[in-house]
Amino acid sequence: MSHYDYRKGKERVEEILKNKVEIIENDEIPKNDNFVDSVAYYGWISAIVITIRNLKDLFETEEKEKVLKIIKAFTTEILGILKEDNNLRQIMIRDGAIYAIYTTPTKIDTYEIYEKSVVINTYMKMLNKLFEENYLPLIEVGVGIGTSKELVLKVNRGGKQIDDFVWLGDTLKKTEKLSSLVSKENSIAISRLTYINIIDRIISENTKNAKKWFRKEQDETIGYFYVGNVVKSDFRNWINGGMEESSL
Repeated sequence: MSHYDYRKGKERVEEILKNKVEIIENDEIPKNDNFVDSVAYYGWISAIVITIRNLKDLFETEEKEKVLKIIKAFTTEILGILKEDNNLRQIMIRDGAIYAIYTTPTKIDTYEIYEKSVVINTYMKMLNKLFEENYLPLIEVGVGIGTSKELVLKVNRGGKQIDDFVWLGDTLKKTEKLSSLVSKENSIAISRLTYINIIDRIISENTKNAKKWFRKEQDETIGYFYVGNVVKSDFRNWINGGMEESSL
């Protein structure tokens, strides 16, 4: 039976309302352990959202065991790719999509988020090929990347069981929209601001023709963005070569 001590609840709310909340404008969002409950931070973040477009259709047409295998294969490796970063601040999974938020105080940090998206985009080529070899349906996946300055505060209620950030902005929502816009073509969609911050680095790390990897698109709710089916060439070549294991 659910029990709520409303008298204690009133005391907690009054404590929140009478205390001052300091807003610190800082390019970097601190880690969870360094976050002060009475402080909100305003800093640069970048988000990656990876969305399965045809998940609903899979549940309606395929055996549940097959769908569960697909979801587990999709999430396990992608989570591993996303978690390998000291700038990771939060990661979530819901409704066939994976959401990751990073603090990105510098352009190099933002570029590293782009690099993750390219690895994930290439991984999806491998994953669908493995699905095909195992007679499983293919999945349509879009990867979105967005960057902005956002206000974040920490909510701590119930000890270690609940300890979360609240992101006060629309970065995640817009990035989710970007991922959904390109999920049918299995590509990467990059917000205009993200693109501006990383394109010079993409060119310097690859080729002066790297701008040709992307096409400019426009959406009525998020404005201009850039789309590219960019992959890691060595990874792609290994996939196309039959994915043979290295001899020991």
